[in-house]
Amino acid sequence: MITVKLSSLNTIKLKVPLNKLMKTRHVHLEHVYCLLFLLQTDTGIEGQGLLRASTLADINIIENCIHTLFSEKLLQQGFVSPEALWQHLWLHKRNHLQSGYALYALAAIDLAAWDIQAKHENKPLHQLFNIKKDFVVPYGNGGWLTDTHQEMKEDVAWYLDRGCHHFKMRIGCDNDLERIKFLRHTFGNDLTLSVDANQYYDFDSAIEISKRLADFDVAWFEEPLFSNSITELARLAELSPVAIATGENMNCHWAIQDVCTLKAAKILQPDVIYQGGITGFKRSAKIINDANLILGPHLFHELSCSLAGLCDSHYIEHIDFFPEDLFTHDFNIKDGKIKLPKMPGHGVVVPQQAIKKYQLQN
Repeated sequence: MITVKLSSLNTIKLKVPLNKLMKTRHVHLEHVYCLLFLLQTDTGIEGQGLLRASTLADINIIENCIHTLFSEKLLQQGFVSPEALWQHLWLHKRNHLQSGYALYALAAIDLAAWDIQAKHENKPLHQLFNIKKDFVVPYGNGGWLTDTHQEMKEDVAWYLDRGCHHFKMRIGCDNDLERIKFLRHTFGNDLTLSVDANQYYDFDSAIEISKRLADFDVAWFEEPLFSNSITELARLAELSPVAIATGENMNCHWAIQDVCTLKAAKILQPDVIYQGGITGFKRSAKIINDANLILGPHLFHELSCSLAGLCDSHYIEHIDFFPEDLFTHDFNIKDGKIKLPKMPGHGVVVPQQAIKKYQLQN
């Protein structure tokens, strides 16, 4: 616990090119927009909180939420702990914080608060939570719906070359089974294969496809149904021969609690931003761990890798998303592992040269 004054805050908008074109049913992205939130204390410690979004409009709204809903309250508040600050801001605007942009604004603030806390204690983030391992074992990501067979093969080979033997591909098109069969036959059973439907199916179709997926020894069937259809997900989980994964589109910990209570999935995939930051994510992780289920944080492995150890059983999703110069730490996969940051703070630090390179001018 510390007592310092929050002295200033700032927001910076970035436009960041992706390493590879991202093509899903919903988006077709060559770049993403990011909002970097900077929070300064009177002791000279600066915390960073980084969010990403597919459109500049999203970033503009989140930035506006920070300044109109929270900035005055923040700068009046003495900083004691991230949880205390989170609770203070939650109670201040709780009617706005069940979901949506205000919740994501709170997440940016919370990330910066945890960065400050870890820097004050001179520890990397994972050590604040008594996580002993200094690395995680990720799984690969790709197989977009518009990818050719050759492009999928190259994606898998890229991960295998880095010692990563688990790959997740997208499904929800006419030739799903052909694509799955191609990867299974090309790489054999040494490759663990999972699929992500991005909420594509209705209940009857999901039951049918789950039976076919079992023929190819698929590890999990991700977001088969609309994520808020938790009762239907529970029915599907009971009938599906393949484990169900869900959670990336769920806001706060209440929906995660419902999934665990109804046994609607085996793998829970909360997004640290949609959970309202690390404080909200920790709540969901405890619920998942207490239910003896598996944590698989959604995207943002640069931050999620330091949080995965909150649960005894976990997966880490890797996506070759951001250019290497966006962060000071090397988050690349080497020998099948991602090394956790050792520097004090959460380690997801955007250096000044990257800010200058990618900053959007107002």
